[in-house]
Amino acid sequence: MLKDSLRLSGDEIPAEAKSDEVEAIIQTFSKTISELKEKEKTLKELYYDSERRADGLARYNEYILGSISSGVVICSSSGLITRFNPAAEKILGYQESSVLDHSLQETFGPNNPLTRILDEVLNEERTHTRLELEIRKGTGEVIQVGLTSSLIRDEKGDVIGVCILLTDISKIKKLEKEMLFKQQLAALGEMSAGLAHELRNGMATITGYSRLLERNLRAPGKLPGIVGNIIRESAAVERMLSHFLDFARQEDLKLTAVDLRKLVSESAVRVNDLIQEKEITLKVGISAKLPLFEGDGVLLRQALQNLLLNACQAVETGGRVGLFACAVGNHQRVVKIVCLDNGVGISEELKEKIFYPFFSTRQKGTGLGLPLVKKVVLLHGGTIEVKSRAESFTAFIIRLPLREAAIEEVAPSLVIESQ
Repeated sequence: MLKDSLRLSGDEIPAEAKSDEVEAIIQTFSKTISELKEKEKTLKELYYDSERRADGLARYNEYILGSISSGVVICSSSGLITRFNPAAEKILGYQESSVLDHSLQETFGPNNPLTRILDEVLNEERTHTRLELEIRKGTGEVIQVGLTSSLIRDEKGDVIGVCILLTDISKIKKLEKEMLFKQQLAALGEMSAGLAHELRNGMATITGYSRLLERNLRAPGKLPGIVGNIIRESAAVERMLSHFLDFARQEDLKLTAVDLRKLVSESAVRVNDLIQEKEITLKVGISAKLPLFEGDGVLLRQALQNLLLNACQAVETGGRVGLFACAVGNHQRVVKIVCLDNGVGISEELKEKIFYPFFSTRQKGTGLGLPLVKKVVLLHGGTIEVKSRAESFTAFIIRLPLREAAIEEVAPSLVIESQ
């Protein structure tokens, strides 16, 4: 019957043979399905393993970017910020959430050096190595950074982005300036010591003859007044040379146990006449937790006196001056001294110059007071900085390493208010 047989090439195929063939096809198909399922399972495992590896690699990259101390800013080929690691947040003063998917020009402004550098890298494919720049942070503070830029390319060599590495080198540059300042001081001291000695001898002679002449003059007229002027001018030059020699002298610290409260009290007494004359309100606060520490008491007293004198000269009649000190830093191993006044302030362009020898904004100033303060601070291994706002305030901030004296005594806190 037709239903029990098939015709192929004119021959009939028995039903039994047909059944065997169908069974073989079914077995082959089932085997193929099983193999495909096994391969699917293997592919899924490979896929999940690949996903885990990619996820682990992504997290590892995040850990690296989050751990390195250099700032990393990554931009796409269109100039949009795609990565901004924690170090970049700290250095530049911006949060990652506020800059992602924004351009550098939009974030930092068209005149910012970072914007210019990104344009150079993207448009000219010009990269930079160890470039030093001065930039303004999001907080408004101006810092110096070291910068390296590079292009990011895909496997075809096409540019897909830019990577910028940043390092805050402000402290390094400040140390370089301090070292240069020390070298200049040493050279100035060597050059000037001999000259000042000779001038001092000559002025002493002039002063001696002038006084002799004054004692022997009996005739009336203008001569005694002229001679008196000679004496006064000679004395002024003598004082100038004394200040100059104090500044130029190569000092060896005579370390003793220093009580800052005592030094401040003595320094305040020495400017008391000016305080009374200008009706200045002086406030002094020294922390009770500040121990006696090693330092040169004579030099530190002179530095504090110069700071107070400078502050009193800067304020108008009825002005305010403050001097405060406490221990700060890790384990409070730093003495912080702040001298504050509400005078005319110091402009940005003058902040660096005020520590130069002989630079003064006052007509009768010697220009040696603040340089001498800085010299004393540097000799003690410390730092000094100035913060000021025009017509508002000026603050000199000194930080000295705290080396406690081998004395258990701690003096009480000092608070002075006078007018």
